[in-house]
Amino acid sequence: MREYRFRDLLEVYLESRRSHVHEDFDLFYRGQLATLEQLFCISLKPPPDEFESMKEFDDLSIWTLVESAIFEYFQLTSQGAWEGGRGLYILRLREDKHQYFEAASAEAQAKESYRQASFNTLEQMFIALFSDLPQVFASADLLALGFDDSTEPNISDYWDYV
Repeated sequence: MREYRFRDLLEVYLESRRSHVHEDFDLFYRGQLATLEQLFCISLKPPPDEFESMKEFDDLSIWTLVESAIFEYFQLTSQGAWEGGRGLYILRLREDKHQYFEAASAEAQAKESYRQASFNTLEQMFIALFSDLPQVFASADLLALGFDDSTEPNISDYWDYV
């Protein structure tokens, strides 16, 4: 049984925005997000472009920053040592492979550290928008609303799509 805090809601939100190898993942994360939004009594949708109060304007301003931060976050999570044409270069390396992989490992560690910092920044932006929601929900709470989080797709079942 899993527990869900506000930080977990944000992780699910990001996962629902990510590109996946199969629509089963999209359906699962969108359903999980909708259920968590119900439980937390919030909607993680941008405010309308037209606003009637200063708070709505402030929310839209913060949301614009959130969208920019999400874009940067996804940029950090999409590049690896073999991506962006690097794989072809690695295949041509002879004795220098070890040095390359050391450098790539250091780069991956730095990116992971920056990714965590970016996530923490996003979390603070969401807290600014919604306040820190102290509730904790469990898998049983999601199930009571009709969502079974134990049915999360496993990437190993989708190798044909990778």
